[in-house]
Amino acid sequence: AAFTRFQTLTFAKRFEETSDKILSWGPCQFATLGFIVDRAWKMEKFEAEDFWGISCKVERHGKTAAFDWARSRLFDRPMCTVLYETVVESGVATVLAIDEREKRRWRPLPLATVALQTLASRKLRIPAEETMQVAEELYTKGYISYPRTETEKFKQGTDLADLIKKQ
Repeated sequence: AAFTRFQTLTFAKRFEETSDKILSWGPCQFATLGFIVDRAWKMEKFEAEDFWGISCKVERHGKTAAFDWARSRLFDRPMCTVLYETVVESGVATVLAIDEREKRRWRPLPLATVALQTLASRKLRIPAEETMQVAEELYTKGYISYPRTETEKFKQGTDLADLIKKQ
């Protein structure tokens, strides 16, 4: 409470738009702000790179087995060319296709606590209490945002701006 009072009085003097507002900034907000700033810096520095991958299918006796390269991506085009030429020249395998496409990854949606506990229980056989302990530990180490957020949808027509003003 003392820190909130200090901020409110300090910023009210410096920024006119905060003069009639209470500013609250606690331990959760500091960590979250850190995550946001760190992510923003990483996004600013990010430069997309071309990469290549290898996928192999073997057909024998009417059955097919698929193999994917464990390293997933190779960022060295000359090395990919060497691997390709080795396969072609060996005569053991046939290259059936080479494709090129742009690939984008979309950010995953955050899990609400109940969904997190349900998935951890069903897929990993981890009890709900242990799931929350792990989530809390990941949060305190800075790997995830605060794990106990449940509000993901609001009723149509909800005045979100008014709710924010009340905060």
